Amino acid sequence: MDGRVSGGDTITISARGWYSAEIDGETWSTSEMTIRNLRIKIGEASLDVSNVVSVEVMGGNLQAVVKMPAASKAGQVSGSIGAQLEGVQKISRFVFLYFKSPRLTSV
Repeated sequence: MDGRVSGGDTITISARGWYSAEIDGETWSTSEMTIRNLRIKIGEASLDVSNVVSVEVMGGNLQAVVKMPAASKAGQVSGSIGAQLEGVQKISRFVFLYFKSPRLTSV
């Protein structure tokens, strides 16, 4: 996954295998995100629920669409997504790459 250093991009984080494959189409409300203790961290930034556009279960995978925070510099950062499901704290880790937006220097 990647996005601009300036932030603001929306990305989809998929946590695979969190549910059985038969569970499909479940959507989490904002209150469910809070109750299930949804936590998303990208680099040093912990995302607030207000940065989460949507969370749903598709084919047994949890898919969270989030607005990316800005970064201080380009490069690779570690990320994680976690939530409480049926009394068990689940967590998945991923890598995110921040890049500088390309500039047109001449035509």
